[in-house]
Amino acid sequence: MNFNSNIHQSPVHLSNSVNYSINHNNGQLYHLDQKDTEINNSSYSFSQIHENDEAAIVILNEPSLAQWMGSIHPNGSLYEEPLDLSKAQDEHQQFRRLLEKEGCIVKTVRDILTSGTGDIAKRVLLEDFAFKCMKYELAAEQRLDELGLKDKELLSDEYKKSCIDSMSVEQLVEVILTRPTIKLRKSERDTELLATEYSFHPLVNLVFQRDQQITTAKGIVMASLSSPIRSPEVELMKLCFKLLDLPVLGEIPAPGKLEGGDFYPSGRGLCFIGVGLRSNFHAVDYLMRNDLLGTTRVAVVKDYFDLNQQRMHLDTVCNIINERVMLILEDICGEQSPIRRLVDEYTRDPHTGVYTLSRHDIEYSRYLRENGYELVFATDQNQKDYGCNGLNIGKGKFIVVDQATAKTIARALKSTVKLLYVDFRTVTKMYGSVHCCSQVVSRRTPQTFISPPLSVAHTPNLHGTQQLPNPEAAVHHVSQPYKYTSNIVPVQTANRVLMVAPTYFVNAKIGSDLINASVVRETRQRVLEEYALLHQHLRSQGVEVHLFCHEPYQKTPSAVFVGQWFSTHSAAELGAKHDTLVLYPLSTIEKQRQRRREIIEHGLSHYTRVIDLTACEQGQITARETTIADILATIPTLGENGYYYSGSTYPEIAPSTPTSPQQGGNSNNHTTNATSAAAAAATATANSLSKHLEFPNLVLDRVNKVAFVNLSGEKASNESVADLWAMSLDYKLVKVNVKTNTSLSQSVFIGHKFAVLCKEAFDVDEAQTIYDHLINSGKRVILVNASQMSKHCTMLSEVSNTDHTKTTLLMTEGSLSNLSDTQIEELESTVDKIININMSVFEENGGKGITYMLGGLF
Repeated sequence: MNFNSNIHQSPVHLSNSVNYSINHNNGQLYHLDQKDTEINNSSYSFSQIHENDEAAIVILNEPSLAQWMGSIHPNGSLYEEPLDLSKAQDEHQQFRRLLEKEGCIVKTVRDILTSGTGDIAKRVLLEDFAFKCMKYELAAEQRLDELGLKDKELLSDEYKKSCIDSMSVEQLVEVILTRPTIKLRKSERDTELLATEYSFHPLVNLVFQRDQQITTAKGIVMASLSSPIRSPEVELMKLCFKLLDLPVLGEIPAPGKLEGGDFYPSGRGLCFIGVGLRSNFHAVDYLMRNDLLGTTRVAVVKDYFDLNQQRMHLDTVCNIINERVMLILEDICGEQSPIRRLVDEYTRDPHTGVYTLSRHDIEYSRYLRENGYELVFATDQNQKDYGCNGLNIGKGKFIVVDQATAKTIARALKSTVKLLYVDFRTVTKMYGSVHCCSQVVSRRTPQTFISPPLSVAHTPNLHGTQQLPNPEAAVHHVSQPYKYTSNIVPVQTANRVLMVAPTYFVNAKIGSDLINASVVRETRQRVLEEYALLHQHLRSQGVEVHLFCHEPYQKTPSAVFVGQWFSTHSAAELGAKHDTLVLYPLSTIEKQRQRRREIIEHGLSHYTRVIDLTACEQGQITARETTIADILATIPTLGENGYYYSGSTYPEIAPSTPTSPQQGGNSNNHTTNATSAAAAAATATANSLSKHLEFPNLVLDRVNKVAFVNLSGEKASNESVADLWAMSLDYKLVKVNVKTNTSLSQSVFIGHKFAVLCKEAFDVDEAQTIYDHLINSGKRVILVNASQMSKHCTMLSEVSNTDHTKTTLLMTEGSLSNLSDTQIEELESTVDKIININMSVFEENGGKGITYMLGGLF
């Protein structure tokens, strides 16, 4: 097929001798005539410096019996569509032959497992692994006390070992790939036991060899996969690397999640790691802390507005075609894109080896251009046809599976890249293409197999002689190196904010449409689309935004309201030497979990003074003046399964244990119930001791250092803690009592030149006290009634531009629509601009205004 002069249809065809078949002796489905090429480990560096370097060794896994099992129910196997397995096998074989024709050594998982097993030590490794993959269980109707000694022997590990010992290598491989469980009961005749059910937990996604590990400039690092049905793949690949004698540098621990499709090496100076749907920052942080990446800088590409399965990994939306060209989905590019990606850049200190945040929240396509990349844009249809998921094998060659994308690349790059087309349309029905299906564990750097380390003073961005652009010369604002500057005078409104995207704000709910996973996904994406618009408006008004996300394991569904658990105060506001961070004692465990290490370390670290009130959660009316470093040293730690260790500030919550058929549920249920009871008791004890003060129950006049605090109702603050807060910050405290069982911030809002007040929320005298203070401080007071307050008309946010010369008022459309024309005119007279944002889906799912979605950084 010659549809463009520099796009090459691979001349590889399947020969008649290639034979994929089912062997009727043991039911195995595998390729019978793979050639085995030994790897001379001393000749290769098992690392990747740059995605554009020449691919030397590639690991694949051909579709086989496990994928046939997956094709029986594609949706449940994480496949995109039903598929013809025979066609998928043919396409995959063609891909392998193309790689070999281009000079790559290709090893499949089956090759690795079946080769060298004449070595007894390797045979033992294989047997031991297969032993763990095969299970015998009693059928549900069979009681254990009805079994005789011989019956029990036939269910024992010793009997299973004897079966494993008798198996051929090919049988062992099928056990490993399909992971069978056999349920048995007593037989009435013939044999002691009768198999009543054969079930399997096949590695249906092992064909996608990209994800179980990443190969960095330092070497191979094992990943941690998001889907539970894929997690056993990591252990299998560790076995494969052991059989190949390839070193593994490390492994991502829980709750870290990392999949190889989210990683691109781009020279010794830079690598890209996507975080979002499948990978998280916990994993990236682990890689940086343990120096497993080998690059001067790490670009963390944040997908916090999209989280779409179609764009699950970084390699589904972009690809490095050569040293200076990035293929990228056009729809994710630009500040106006609702599904844009943002980059946080971390730079390694050459003396300490520590990575620290150097720039944050740079729009991805802008960041790429600043770093010397020319962009070639793929359309939405190109992306859906896996055009972005090609494979760069170096030497100016790029394997593509979508002809339309290939034409786009060819027209943009003329003859600088040789495009090799392979038909992969059936394999892609399993939700991935040639990049997903391959793991390059060794690339040849230019001129030599093993590249010498480069001087830190001359770290190239791309790979070779091109130098990094000077970060100081980058475009103004969020693109510039991260540098914090304190306010010179006290101000009421912030021009910097910290935000947590509502990535898991919407969750399944019994008795509603949200019981359906598809509805949850669609609703979540609509909420994120609204949130992306809020973020876009803030950026357009000159507000610097530092964006984080939250994840299910953190158990913080309301994390989007980040302004609940901290406040910040400039040195000018407090008349102090240092800018100050205040950490509040919170009323629930869920809110306390929102005080996360990565937010404090990477979003609030420039506050050199910390007032820590969290001891009040244990009934100690104490304020501790401390530092960020001390806070990070004492913050509770997450356990391996994402649960807090006992002995921390928070009650331990243990994961539920699946019930084993052999145990009838009694033992495990008892353990789970006992643990739940202990957790509930710990929670109740903590709640009885807790003395809390949450920031939404304080309303500040920062310029005059006056704070209003609510002491009544369900949202009441503890008076002693409020007094302690005021003393610690040298604020005048005005104590009031809200009558409506709402937080104070739902009744009063104080802006730069105006205030919004619902007098009906207070007794007459208290309402007048608040009103008089607002008038005397020069504010224009807009009064709202109780009905308007219930519709969140006081839940506003006012922000300033970079130099505090202009203010913008942000409201939801729902809030604005409940104000009168006169009230709107009064607001318009006191701010430079009012922006109303449609956040109806967010509000329908529990969102209440904008106020505490922004954590002001003063």
